[in-house]
Amino acid sequence: MPTPQLILTSFTLAEFKNIVSECVQAEIQRTASPAVSDSEDEALITIEQAIALFNVSRMTILKWRRKGLIPYYRMARRVYFKKSELLTAMKGNVKQFKKFANGKKENGSV
Repeated sequence: MPTPQLILTSFTLAEFKNIVSECVQAEIQRTASPAVSDSEDEALITIEQAIALFNVSRMTILKWRRKGLIPYYRMARRVYFKKSELLTAMKGNVKQFKKFANGKKENGSV
């Protein structure tokens, strides 16, 4: 393992503030973007996009989320989903998803 080198450089206070500001802004932009991956399937999507993807109501998505059928991610006060995880979950639990999409309760009654 190579030994790290220590390089000392002097900066003015203004230069140091500028460097720190640029680093902070770059990190904020990187983490604030919902699409954190280059792959379309790995991109985070909003609840509105999930509704359009499955052609179901907002309440259905919320029921699936509460029941643990779909994984989700929180960023601040917003909820996001990974498209690939939604599609995988849907393929693995088609009967469960249909039951909740049709408005049936667990025992099968409406």
